[in-house]
Amino acid sequence: MQPPTSAPPAIIDPDNPPWALPTWAGVMKAIGTWIGSVACLLFVPLILVLPYFIYRLTSGGQLNDLMADKTFLFLSILGVIPAHILTFAVAYLIVTGGRKYPFLKTLGLEWPQIRNSWGEIALCVFIAGLLLGIGALITGFFGGEKTDLDLLIESSYPARLATVFLAVATGPFIEEVIYRGILYPALARPLGAVWGVVLVSIL
Repeated sequence: MQPPTSAPPAIIDPDNPPWALPTWAGVMKAIGTWIGSVACLLFVPLILVLPYFIYRLTSGGQLNDLMADKTFLFLSILGVIPAHILTFAVAYLIVTGGRKYPFLKTLGLEWPQIRNSWGEIALCVFIAGLLLGIGALITGFFGGEKTDLDLLIESSYPARLATVFLAVATGPFIEEVIYRGILYPALARPLGAVWGVVLVSIL
């Protein structure tokens, strides 16, 4: 006879997920996943840039102008994409408990039931446009110098495309998975919702 297997719970509460049990084991998993995501952002892009760095070093190129090198900047941005992919793979294994639980349902990222979806979409577009308009007015009125991000985007067209992809695709999704989906429920269980929000905001 085969030993009985434990079936996943019929109802999964994203604020009380099964992967976060027992409580302090869940906290350790969440913090470990967060540390892993930060490590990926720090080291994976370096792996992608390293061959080009060695090429510049061996070809007699000047290393003090790397921050003005379009190829170096593009590879630095591009390296964030595999870092996000690796982070997602780790988060997927943690959240699903080794593929025992549904990923999106456990995170609470399923689409809610909306009666008037077009109205909601129009409202979001209006708010986004309003905020952009306010930002443009403030910048036009007070002025402002270009930031490092502005210089990075303006360095080359491929760098601009890679930055846009990170900003609208992988970046927001990975941030939602790590901070809202993993860190918050793990910390809110022992510390309460308020301290959970505070600590996640600090991180």
